[in-house]
Amino acid sequence: MLWLQRKNSLFVKIFFSFLIIIVLLSSFNLLSFTFFKTNIQKEIIQYNRLILQNAAERYGIHFTRLKTILFDLYLNDQLSSFNRQLLTKNEREIDYLLTGEIMKSLQPDVYNPLHHLDNIIVFFHSNGYAIEKEGSSQAQELFSKFYVSEDYPYSFWEQQFDRKENYQILPASKFNIHTTNSIDTREMLPISLKMSGNNYQIVALVDVQKLLQAFNGENKNAHFIILNEEGTVLFSSSGTVPEQIPSLTDDKGYKLIDQHYYFAEKDEETRLTFMSVVPYSNIASQVRSLNLVLALILTVSIGIGIAASIFLSQKINSPVKQIISSIMDRNPGKLDSTIQEFAFINQQVHDLIQEKEEIRNELIHNRSFLTSYNYINKLKMINSDLNEWKEFITADETFMIILYQLKFRTEAFEKLDMMPDKATNYIREHIRLMISERFQDSHTFQIEKDQILTVLSGKIELKELREMLELLKTILDGDKQFCFALIAVSSVYSQTSQFNEAYQEVLGLLQQAELQDETQLIYEARPQSRPLVLAPSQEQELYNHLQEGNEAACLAIINRMLDSMFKKHAAFHQYDQLAESIAAKTLLILDAYQLDPELTESLDQFVSEPRECYTLEEYKDYFEQFISAVASMVKSKKDERDPIIHFVMEWLSTKYSEEISLDLLADKLNLSSAYLSVYIKEHTGVNFIDHMNGIRMQKAKELLSHTTLTVTEISQQVGYRNVTSFNRMFKKWTGTSPTEYRKNQTLLSEGSDVSPLD
Repeated sequence: MLWLQRKNSLFVKIFFSFLIIIVLLSSFNLLSFTFFKTNIQKEIIQYNRLILQNAAERYGIHFTRLKTILFDLYLNDQLSSFNRQLLTKNEREIDYLLTGEIMKSLQPDVYNPLHHLDNIIVFFHSNGYAIEKEGSSQAQELFSKFYVSEDYPYSFWEQQFDRKENYQILPASKFNIHTTNSIDTREMLPISLKMSGNNYQIVALVDVQKLLQAFNGENKNAHFIILNEEGTVLFSSSGTVPEQIPSLTDDKGYKLIDQHYYFAEKDEETRLTFMSVVPYSNIASQVRSLNLVLALILTVSIGIGIAASIFLSQKINSPVKQIISSIMDRNPGKLDSTIQEFAFINQQVHDLIQEKEEIRNELIHNRSFLTSYNYINKLKMINSDLNEWKEFITADETFMIILYQLKFRTEAFEKLDMMPDKATNYIREHIRLMISERFQDSHTFQIEKDQILTVLSGKIELKELREMLELLKTILDGDKQFCFALIAVSSVYSQTSQFNEAYQEVLGLLQQAELQDETQLIYEARPQSRPLVLAPSQEQELYNHLQEGNEAACLAIINRMLDSMFKKHAAFHQYDQLAESIAAKTLLILDAYQLDPELTESLDQFVSEPRECYTLEEYKDYFEQFISAVASMVKSKKDERDPIIHFVMEWLSTKYSEEISLDLLADKLNLSSAYLSVYIKEHTGVNFIDHMNGIRMQKAKELLSHTTLTVTEISQQVGYRNVTSFNRMFKKWTGTSPTEYRKNQTLLSEGSDVSPLD
């Protein structure tokens, strides 16, 4: 009876189930290994064939490219001209400067690492003259001192002028290359081009070891051989040539001879045969190694499987037994199942039902989070589709995103009696239809009240996408008086985990949009211009004019700034930054005048409300309205003229070149200097000394800009007897020295209105 209970225990049932699975999987693996062993050798042979085919194709393309290069060079105008001079003129009349031009035409091809060329030599037969990548010399000296080869001495190249073939690839040989500081030995494959009856030939020296590394590096254990059409060995990677090279004419493309596999591939265009010789022991050792690895993996897997079965069986059974023991001690019951543990679990189903109710109540409670999310979407006027998000996240494949930033003209929509959010819905649905017709795996949804996002996944035809976006641009531009869009297209990404990276990319691309009132398609980032701001002197001049209520002068400075930004293709956000900067500093100036809050409230529309400025003219209109309102307020404040303030300002404006002090003006007004100082500060928002320095510095800037007076003379004319004090105050006030300011004004007068912020 005890044995029967153990047999029906949960531990025994689970453990035997694991063992059955292990036996089934092991049997399948053994059958697979047996089948795999019979086919692995064929696969290795096929693998070696594919490597050779790939190498042969790359060699063929490379030799064809070199042939084209040599023919183009052979027909070079400078080379032909120099050859005619050698044949028809005496030594003094020959223009040897042409050799420099010929050398320049050689160098791009020689120094191109993809060509794997060591040198290209032009050898003229009539006078034994040679031109190569680094200069020119006598051919005999070149081939006997600098490019020395036992197989290819100077006499060999002399004899090449008598051969019949125009183009010939010669067998590779060792060349001793002599340079200034060393001697380098390299194996070169010479290629010779000579037209029949011509005075010169071109010799290209190909570094075959670099070619071998680049084109045949995948099969380092194989012996690689190149043969020409006649069967002559042009190159052997091992430096030796088999005594007898077999002819591989059957369809298999390989033969096993003397414990070596011979693979061959012929390139029809170059007429070259490429052969790979692989020892049979290499292939056999790969098969044996693979069998050992597979057997070891199987053994280890079975061992791990058995150990894991015992561990998992105990891990599952132990807590169940503990739970059963504790429950049985409290409420023993009859077992209806042959498996004692599950019989007891069946008795406790009512507990699970109770837990289910608790879980269901918790889920109902959590529904409020989803409800809150929907309310947020409604508040932000966002239409979203959670199912589309779920589909995208679960499908981990390549994707790209398109972000549409909608730009609305509110006044135009008010005339249509339509809200922009409704137009956004129409535009989103239109985009969805256009894209879904062309791209099946696409999702289009709204993420902000004025932003729509499209996700394209799977295989994406970029040409078709661009054509579709151009069509969308044409459609949107038809109603650009109401709305247009900035459309940013991301790169192609390979994993959905990069979604935020893609989103950040399109946000950055939107920042590149230029000032236009039409739909823009932005595919790639352009060089980001540095922030553009007014030069310190111009900024000071602008705010000085604002304090005087000089509307025309202020607008002239701002308009020059806008024109310059437009020429430099500034982005949308840079215009907004300029507007915010000028507006903020202007309001600070108005605070000093202590204007009635009811007056300054009219300026809130320029600062707090969004600017619908999409063209240069609209920004100019915006600044004209803003500056006009500010200047009007300043003038109205100045019209309320205080006699004391007027006297002080008039004195400073007319007698700035004299000695002026607060005590002097206080005596003339029969006031104490302390009272006058506080009075000026309260009524103007600026200290007396700042008023005086401001007027003097303004006069100094005018003299520096429009006269040729020296700095010393100007300092005296604006009330400074010590030029050092004047220089220090001018630099503190403007940020530059008087000399630098004059230079800057000269440059600005030549057309530069904008200072880049480093």
